[in-house]
Amino acid sequence: MNTVKWGILGTARIAAMQVIPGLQEARSAEATAVASRDPERGRQFAANHNIDKVYGSYEELLRDPDIDAVYIPLPNHLHAEWTIKAAEHGKHVLCEKPMARTVAEATAMIDACNRHGVMFLEAFMYQFHPQWMHVQELLAAGEIGDVRVIDSRFTFRLDDSSDIRLNPAMGGGALYDVGTYCAHASRLVMDAEPIAATAMAYSPNADNVDTTLCATLAFSGARFAHFHCSFDASVEQSLDIFGTLGKITVTLPFRPDKGTPELRVEGKSGASTQSFDPVNVYTLQAAYMSDMILAGEKSNPYVERSLGQMRTLDRLYAACAWINNQE
Repeated sequence: MNTVKWGILGTARIAAMQVIPGLQEARSAEATAVASRDPERGRQFAANHNIDKVYGSYEELLRDPDIDAVYIPLPNHLHAEWTIKAAEHGKHVLCEKPMARTVAEATAMIDACNRHGVMFLEAFMYQFHPQWMHVQELLAAGEIGDVRVIDSRFTFRLDDSSDIRLNPAMGGGALYDVGTYCAHASRLVMDAEPIAATAMAYSPNADNVDTTLCATLAFSGARFAHFHCSFDASVEQSLDIFGTLGKITVTLPFRPDKGTPELRVEGKSGASTQSFDPVNVYTLQAAYMSDMILAGEKSNPYVERSLGQMRTLDRLYAACAWINNQE
């Protein structure tokens, strides 16, 4: 086997716009099949993306012996169910973030993948961008001293009231959709799990679907990460790392494809700005996972990070103070 043959469960926009083009650009990956419960939509989707096979159900695709791995861009409440079913059919799984809605779901997913000897990766594509490799190099070299505070934000306006990201039954909420990047990057920079968490969130209704959430994570050694995420504010993404000797600003930390990413550093070597050439993080993600599968790897170092991420999200919601239109 020279390439990993991928199947796509569903016709989500992120699959069409980002992940499938990324798979098609990766030398070790091949987008082979798509499944849709709407046959005509599936056929049109396949034609638009030069995909050979179209299935009328997710189960049919999973039964295809030629498919090695699946990408799951389904709504959040379906991630656990279809990851477990994919694992039971011997398919490796790339699953959209958040991987689940609870730690219990996430644990069941990883247990199923381990039991059936398949690889699991949560689709935090941003972490494969070269800017994050450089951030880690700067931190390891002590360029800004010891990290003390991280401040990040990820926001955009979501005006469509029918959007599934506002549906409580489907795992809606700004924390699950965009705040999860802030929490993930904070844990990546700290290279640790939080020891405490606080949050406040606004929900326009009494269903506690957060459209704006502000959070603080505390880490050992008197280190803190603050972030806010929102469906109510204008488009913004950025991250600042404050150390004892300076700071690093990551201008496009989570969606580097939205412009020209820059790292602005004020540290012991002085002030500098580094920009990065365009690179498709979805291709880097697809290549990483496909190469691992071809090498016979059954797990990856990101699995424990994903379980820690789910624990953090659970912790934030458990600690959350809610504000709604009735207050």
